[in-house]
Amino acid sequence: MNKLISISFVLSLLLSCSENNISTITPLPDNPIKSIPSLNYYILPESENNFTVVLEDSRFISGEVLIDVEKDSLLGTFARTSIQGYIKTASQIIYNNILDSIDLIFNLKMANNDTVFQYSAKNYKHQFVNNFEVSKISDYSANSIILDKTISPDRSKIFFIEYFSVPLNYKLKSIDLRSNTITTIDENFKPESSLYGVTEISAISTTEIIAKTILQNYQAGSDTADLCKYDISSKKFDRIAYISYNYSTMSSVVNNHILFGKPTGSQSAAYIAYNVHNNTFSETSGFFYSFNKRTDNIWQGNAYFEEQLNRFIELPYNSSENHVYFYNRETKFTIINFMQYPFYSMLKVFRDGQLLYQDNLFVKKDIFFIDGANGSEDNLYVYIRFNSLEDKSKDGYYEINISANTIKLIHTSQQLGSAYWSNQNEFIVFQFDGIYKYKIPN
Repeated sequence: MNKLISISFVLSLLLSCSENNISTITPLPDNPIKSIPSLNYYILPESENNFTVVLEDSRFISGEVLIDVEKDSLLGTFARTSIQGYIKTASQIIYNNILDSIDLIFNLKMANNDTVFQYSAKNYKHQFVNNFEVSKISDYSANSIILDKTISPDRSKIFFIEYFSVPLNYKLKSIDLRSNTITTIDENFKPESSLYGVTEISAISTTEIIAKTILQNYQAGSDTADLCKYDISSKKFDRIAYISYNYSTMSSVVNNHILFGKPTGSQSAAYIAYNVHNNTFSETSGFFYSFNKRTDNIWQGNAYFEEQLNRFIELPYNSSENHVYFYNRETKFTIINFMQYPFYSMLKVFRDGQLLYQDNLFVKKDIFFIDGANGSEDNLYVYIRFNSLEDKSKDGYYEINISANTIKLIHTSQQLGSAYWSNQNEFIVFQFDGIYKYKIPN
């Protein structure tokens, strides 16, 4: 399980705290302990005997965690540290007896204030589930940003762009999903004739990608960029069309087709369907500029693009409440994220319009899907992030069994990121601290 706390922070806690340590906070006579009735905080399970308490109230900058206020047994101290890239006041706790629920006491301090603010956190029940095999493929390069990523249609490679602002540089890299090796394909991923690098990519195959770039230097006020085929072996860009620079994103390549929007300077707004196999184009008037990188279909709302008919087919689900995430055209197997105000999500599964399953987690939550098809239409895997702080410890990957009509936490994780199925039992996740492979045990 990935550690959310820096190594130096963990070491300082281990050296300074143990289950039998005594509280180091002694209230002054003029500043007694002040009980507070509520506190915004959440708990992140790290392992079977390890959890992290994270404060959402930034006024508290230090403090300590105790297991029993009468025994004054110190478990850990609060300090300012990085939690998933954000500076928080947090305390990592190692406690060897979390089989039963425990009561925690937080003694908290503010800056320039000697008062000890005490909060009682009753009945903490530790839940840590660790069923996936998780391995780190790679860290990110220092000072880089991942601009875009795409998976090849055969799902054997992922390509991604690393962007560096100082000095300005774009790098194209790939992950071989069979060997988990990373290769730098192009150290300077831009056309020779341009000052600008590639900002968006879609894979045609393992040897060729579609790239959005500017072949010549950008003209201020222009909305025109170049859509190019890029040959990985020769590193050559060949322009195939113009694309809107500011308002259009291109789709993934699905069934040999890719969609993108025309520049706004054209006579009429339109989207273009390009057949990457025979290099033919078709243009349709409309305002379809932005497309996502999903690989099951090319989508516009709840309508998928039908290549033979050269138009979008709307599925019979109200788009104001339902977001179709996955649709198999052959089996008509459909996964839907049902959304209801305020911030209420429910996963529903249909086959040919017949409801097969809907989840029974009637709380505010966000559901995130892994790109591609599950190995089985009977077992689904999704990531669920709960909105309330008291439910944050339940964040992670959930297994849904359609036949048994069950949903259960299968892997505790606070690591959310773009995820791609590579085969029936493995998926790749771009997390905030690196690229990881998750494997479902047989």
